[in-house]
Amino acid sequence: MKLKIPVIFQPCTWLLCGFLLFFFADTATGSAPDHEMLERSLTELQVLRESMRNTSLPLLVLLKELDTPTTLSTQQTARIITPVAAIRESFTPASATMIVARMHEEFIAQEKHDDWYRIDLPDGRTGWIHEEMVQVFTTHLESVREDREAQPDKDLEDILMLASGMIESIGARYDSAATIIQIVDDSYASLSGADKQTVFNVYQEINRERDKIHEYHAYANHYYGKIAGHREFTPAGILSAIPPGYSGTITLHLGSSAYESGGEESLTSRHINISGRKIINDRSHLNLSLAHRNDVIQTPFTTNNVGVGYAYRTVNGLTINSRVNYTGYDDKNFDRNNFNHYTLGFDVTSPVSRRSEFFSQFSYDSKSYQVEGGNEFNSGRFQAGMRMNNPDSRIVVQLRGNIQSSDISFLDFKRFVPQFQYVRRQQQGTFSVNVELEQFSYAAESEANNYTLERLDVAWNRQGGNQRFSIIGKQFPNFSERDYIKLGWQMSRQNTRRFTYSRDGAGLLLVLFPNGGEQQVHYLDTRLDRYRSGSDNVFEAGLFGRVWNTFSDDIVRNHHIDIFARYAWKYSVIEIGPIAGAHLLINENERILKRDGNSIRAGLDCTANFFIQKSSFHISTRYERSFVFGHELSISPTGLTSRGELVTRQPHTFTFTGAARIPIMPAMDLTFDINHYSIGLDVDETTSVSIEPISNRSRMVFRAGLGYRFGQ
Repeated sequence: MKLKIPVIFQPCTWLLCGFLLFFFADTATGSAPDHEMLERSLTELQVLRESMRNTSLPLLVLLKELDTPTTLSTQQTARIITPVAAIRESFTPASATMIVARMHEEFIAQEKHDDWYRIDLPDGRTGWIHEEMVQVFTTHLESVREDREAQPDKDLEDILMLASGMIESIGARYDSAATIIQIVDDSYASLSGADKQTVFNVYQEINRERDKIHEYHAYANHYYGKIAGHREFTPAGILSAIPPGYSGTITLHLGSSAYESGGEESLTSRHINISGRKIINDRSHLNLSLAHRNDVIQTPFTTNNVGVGYAYRTVNGLTINSRVNYTGYDDKNFDRNNFNHYTLGFDVTSPVSRRSEFFSQFSYDSKSYQVEGGNEFNSGRFQAGMRMNNPDSRIVVQLRGNIQSSDISFLDFKRFVPQFQYVRRQQQGTFSVNVELEQFSYAAESEANNYTLERLDVAWNRQGGNQRFSIIGKQFPNFSERDYIKLGWQMSRQNTRRFTYSRDGAGLLLVLFPNGGEQQVHYLDTRLDRYRSGSDNVFEAGLFGRVWNTFSDDIVRNHHIDIFARYAWKYSVIEIGPIAGAHLLINENERILKRDGNSIRAGLDCTANFFIQKSSFHISTRYERSFVFGHELSISPTGLTSRGELVTRQPHTFTFTGAARIPIMPAMDLTFDINHYSIGLDVDETTSVSIEPISNRSRMVFRAGLGYRFGQ
C-alpha cells in the first residue's frame, strides 16, 4: 500500500507556533537581599549536608560487601489529560465503566497492558484506562548493587559495626541540622510580612538544604535497616540496636461524605487502618494489615481488607516472601458491583553466584461477584528469570505471564512475555536495550483479538535527562487489518540552579497500519511538557496533538490538540495565577474554533503550603469556566436523534482542598482533610440526548482523624 504523506499541520500552524513560543519562553526571576543570620545558617547547613553526603557514599559502598539482592522500585502516576475519562473493569472498550474521572485527577498506575494502564481507584478497587486519556510520570529508585567482590573473608560483624559508626555520625549531623533549622523556622515565623519577603530567597534555599539532609538521612538508614534487619550475626553486634517486637501504625478518620448527580448520596464516612510488623528473629518477620473504609465516591460503598505476609532470609541470601490478601467490596446501591477478591502469592530470590541471582514471583487471584454474570475470574500470574551483574553492566532474562479463566470471553486468556534487558553503565549515565515478545490468546468467542507483539526499546539515561526510542509491532492473526507498527521517541530533562528548577519533556509516536482497511488510519501523536519554578514564579504547560493521515475521501478524521498552561506568582507561601486550556478539533474543511466538539477554558488557581511550629498545612483552590461548542439535539418519537443550530455552553468547575497535620505527641498526629468539587454542566434538553439531563455534579468530603506510630 502506498503511504501518502499528508500536509497535516497547515490548519493549525499558527496555533502551534504561538503555543510553542509561549511554551519555551523563559520567565523572569527576582532577587532579594540576604539576611546575615540566615546566610550564616545556610552555610552551616551546607557544610553538614556535604559531610552527611561524604559519609553516606562510603556507607553504601560498604554495604555492597553484604551481598543483598538488588531491587528496582518504580512508581507510575497517571494524570488525566482529557475533560472526562472512563475507567473500565478490563482492558477493552467493551467492558463496563466503573467511574468517570475528571481532568487533572491522578492515580497510581500498577501495570500496562498493550494500550491500557491498570490503576488504583480511590475506593480501593482497580480499573483500566486507555493511554490516550492519561499522561504517565515514572519515578525510579534503584537500590545499590551489592556485588560481594573485595575481601570476601571479611568478618560480617566487623562490617556491621563499622557501618553502625557511620550511621551514628550521620545521625549526629542530622540532629545538629535539625537544631539549626528549628532556630531558622522560629526566627522566620517571627518576621513581618515585608521582612519575610526580603529574606524569602535565602529561606527557600535553606528549605532545599533541609530536603537534601532528610534525603541523605533516610537513604542511609533505609539501606542500613535492610541489612541489619535480615542478616544473621551475633546478638552482641549492632542487632541489639533493633529490638525484636512489634512496630506499626494505627489511623482512624471520621467525617462526612456526599455526592450529588441527579440525586444526593451522603453518609458518615470512616477510614480505619492498622499495619504492623512482628520481628520473629534476625532472619524473618511477619507483616499484618487491616483496613476498613466506608465512604462515597459516586455511590456509597464499604471495603474491608485483610493482608498477612511472612518474609524469611537465610544467611546465604535465599529470600522468601509470602502473602495472603482478602478484599471485600460492598456497593450500597448496586449489588452487581459487590465482589470478594482473594490473592495468594510468594516471591523467591536466590543468589547463584557472586554476580548473579535467580528471582521468581507467583500469585493466584480469585474474584467472585455477589450477582451472577459479573466479571468473575481465576488467574495465575508468574515471573521468573536471572539477573547477571558485572561492574559496568547488567543483564536480565525473564519470562512473565498470566493464565486466566472466566465465563466472560475477554477475561479468559493466556499471556506469555519473554524479555531480555541489557544495561551498560557509562561515565555520565547508562545505556540500555530492552526486547520483549508477547503472545496473547483469548477464548474461542474472542479469538479475533488474539495477537503477538514485538517491542524494542533503546534508552540513554544521563544526569539531568534521558532519551528513549521504541519500535513496536503488533499482529492479529485472525484480523490482519488491525496490524500496526509504532515508532516512538521520548525525551526528558531537568535542571536545578540556585533558585530555579525546570523539567521538560517531549515525545513523538507514529502509528502505521500496513494492512489497514477503511477504518485503520495512520496517525502521529505529539506531546510537549514544561515545568519551571523560580524564586517568585511558576510556569507549567502541556500540549498533546494527534494528526491523521486521511488517505480516503470517504473517511473524515479530525486532527485534535489539547493544551494546558498555568502561571503563578509566588508570595511567601502562596502561589496564585491564571490557568488556561483548550480542546480543538481541526480539519481542512471546517472552521477552526467554533465547531461541534471544541472547547476552551480559563480560570484561576491558588495553592498555599506553610508550617506553624511543627504543624503542616495545605490549601488549594481552582475555578475554571469553559466555552463548549456543540449542536442542539432533538429526539424524534421514533428515537432518531437530529442536530440543530450550533450553540455555546459555559460549564464551570470549582474545587477546594485543605489538609492539616498537627503533632500532638511524639508518636501521634491529628489530621484534618476537606475536599470539595462542583461542576455546573450548563445543559438542558436541547443540548443533551437525555430527556432529563443532569446539569450539576458535586462532591463534599470532610474528615478528621488520629494517627499513632508504635514501636518506632
